[in-house]
Amino acid sequence: VTLPLVTDAEALPAKVVLVGDTRYTRELLGANYNLEALRDDGFQLRTVGERLVVLGGKRGAMYGLFELLERFGGCRWYASWCSVIPTLDDFAVPALAETQQPAFLMREPFWYDMFNTTMAYRNKCNGNRMNLTEEQGGKIRFGGGLFVHTFSRLVPLGEFFETHPEYFSEINGKRYNGYAQLCLTNPDVLRILTERLLAAIRKDPTAMMYSVSQNDVYNYCECAACTAKAEEFGGQAGLLIWFVNQVAEQVEKEFPNALIETLAYQYTRQPPKNITPRANVVPRLCTIECDFSKPLDVSTQSQNQKFVEDIRGWSGMTDKLFIWDYTTNFGHYIGPFPNFACLQGNVKFFRDNHVIGVMEQGAYQGYHGEFAELRGWLLARLLWNPDQDVKALYDDFFAGYYGAAAPMVREYFDGLQDLVLSPEVNLRIWAPMTSEWLTDEFLQRGLQLWQQAEEAVKNDPIRRYNVRKGAIPVYYALISRQPSVQSTMIWTAEAVTPTDIPADLVKLSQALMERFNEKV
Repeated sequence: VTLPLVTDAEALPAKVVLVGDTRYTRELLGANYNLEALRDDGFQLRTVGERLVVLGGKRGAMYGLFELLERFGGCRWYASWCSVIPTLDDFAVPALAETQQPAFLMREPFWYDMFNTTMAYRNKCNGNRMNLTEEQGGKIRFGGGLFVHTFSRLVPLGEFFETHPEYFSEINGKRYNGYAQLCLTNPDVLRILTERLLAAIRKDPTAMMYSVSQNDVYNYCECAACTAKAEEFGGQAGLLIWFVNQVAEQVEKEFPNALIETLAYQYTRQPPKNITPRANVVPRLCTIECDFSKPLDVSTQSQNQKFVEDIRGWSGMTDKLFIWDYTTNFGHYIGPFPNFACLQGNVKFFRDNHVIGVMEQGAYQGYHGEFAELRGWLLARLLWNPDQDVKALYDDFFAGYYGAAAPMVREYFDGLQDLVLSPEVNLRIWAPMTSEWLTDEFLQRGLQLWQQAEEAVKNDPIRRYNVRKGAIPVYYALISRQPSVQSTMIWTAEAVTPTDIPADLVKLSQALMERFNEKV
């Protein structure tokens, strides 16, 4: 189907799709015209006779078009190299009268292929890391290069410690000349950080967010003043919010629409007492300690129960929370990591607790993360609408991405998720490949299934690539579980002789590297 393009300078055709706020849109919609309520990302799809209106804001009209192409045209974008674009004689749309708004203001599946420009906007993602320009609808952007762990950028140790050690953490009675935090009760620290933040905003004033956040380490200040302030406000989070609130108050005077993000991470995750975040402060809770075999509010693991308690405490004091969630194995990015049972439940839980933005951190460094494309695609959909039928989404993805190999890959996938059904399993983000739930028997069966899958798509180059790449975690786990093998040998297998390591291990390593080096 090819549709001619016309502008609203011309007469309105009898059959037409109106995209965006044309000069005819308000007339056709009448009382249903709601552009302002749609904000940047929402959209309205409405038929008026034989005319179809796609109304939306900055990104919404584009999202509405892709919604039409997916639902009524059968189009899919599973990966930057794997799409389904049917050839149709007719493009028929039933009577429509619907409005869609995303569950979250910011939606960021932090997986490598989702950073791709077309993957991002076709799958309704708008996070800071997505490669989107304003011409492509833009994104929820952190400005001034201030994204996370910004204390060291705003008040650098190397610049100030020699002359002002009192700006930095006191630990065990001494100011610490190393990677630590700031002394948040020092008035000069507040002044310098605020001045530098304002200077950064002036250079980059169009961003929505700017991060004022602790460094990626504990080592918080133990000086008498900081300790007293932390006690006054219920802990280290209270001290941090007290400090960030003062910064945000000054920012608001000059930039009333700017939001100041900070972390509720590790030692600052427990909600404060006797103080609440200002309206322009956005705490971002981090799930780094949690069990990911079950949803946060379903798991019986103590660290999940504590996180649930913490987020409910924060959501009782603010309606603007962000989440930094973890959706891969950070010790083994390409190893098996059966966390899919928690994904939808966690996203729903975030939505129900005043979360407005979610970053789902995954294997963001390259293409070979375990089930990377599935996670990115699935999370994009759940962050738009957490109440979707996940089984139907799985069926859709496996059929489209793996083609004739879908049954074998699905058997492996379902079996992998079943390994962590027991309430006793505690699936952390550094799970070793020697975890008790991961067995040699399962991996050997998995190897057979991936080999059968490859045979099923041997004449389909894209699906064959998808299958061969998908099998990498099984090879990786089988190699990693060998007790006498150092991890570096995986990558140097071609340079050693069979007498150095067993022949079957050489074969596994070569198979892994062949798949790792392939390109579609």
